[in-house]
Amino acid sequence: MKFKYFYPEVLGSIDFEVLHVVQAIYNEIKHALDLLKKIDRKATYYDSCCLGRIEGYIEEPRELLKWCGTEIYELPRSQQDTLCSGSGGGIQSAFKELSFDIASNLLNQTETKELVSPCPFCTFNLSYTDKNSRMDKQITYITKIIWESLKESSRD
Repeated sequence: MKFKYFYPEVLGSIDFEVLHVVQAIYNEIKHALDLLKKIDRKATYYDSCCLGRIEGYIEEPRELLKWCGTEIYELPRSQQDTLCSGSGGGIQSAFKELSFDIASNLLNQTETKELVSPCPFCTFNLSYTDKNSRMDKQITYITKIIWESLKESSRD
């Protein structure tokens, strides 16, 4: 989402709106909910720093997941109070052990087997940590759930 602020500084005025993929999908799907099929699943939703804290985009990803049939569980610290996943701000690149510890702590707080993230960097880091710590969680990028719901709906 930094591009939202970076592009105008570099390019000057731009005649388009920079959106996170979740924002773009939400803006379109909310007018066509019949395209989604509810698939029963339970997942913990992780608010990423950029989409949640910085952009304040808290309820919309949860609505998308609910429209897809997901029962959402919350982490002890979520929404505007979310914890870092250990991937942002160069932590994962510069301090691998610290990043692993931060992500492990977050995964240990997850009540469900599945954790859903709207951030590809968080998804990668949490998946990497899960695989290397053998926690046996399923880390899912939010668009995968939306895709599965759309795909199931098209089969009906």
